[in-house]
Amino acid sequence: LIDRLIFIRSMEDRGIEGRRLQSLTRIAKVEKKNLYAQLQALFAELDKIYNSNIFAISDIDHLKFSDVVLLDNIITGLYGNQTTVEYDFNAISADVLGAVYEQYLSFKAQDPHGEQSAKSHKRKSQGIYYTPQFIVRYIIQNT
Repeated sequence: LIDRLIFIRSMEDRGIEGRRLQSLTRIAKVEKKNLYAQLQALFAELDKIYNSNIFAISDIDHLKFSDVVLLDNIITGLYGNQTTVEYDFNAISADVLGAVYEQYLSFKAQDPHGEQSAKSHKRKSQGIYYTPQFIVRYIIQNT
């Protein structure tokens, strides 16, 4: 859940998406709608747009979260409030986000007993890793 929310906040601060999470929290407060159900609809929509494994249906989609936990503790905290500073996710480089996403993918490739799956071994043996942005720029400029 946190991975998904950070991904969305990063897109918002980079101007790729509008303030979608803040809109959902306002609707939940004013119209008394279930925030997590709205979040799941947003995740499904973003999964179709970005086709990244981060929004694919997973165990997290079958859990129940109270709106208080989501609003007051998680989402509001990502925007900053009276007790926290506002994060600028645009300041986080794509390399850092890529490394976080790599960790996410390697975590997803483990079985319930903590053993790495064949998928993870394949990625490592074939050298399938996130390419740092400076290398991508170099390749593009010299192509």
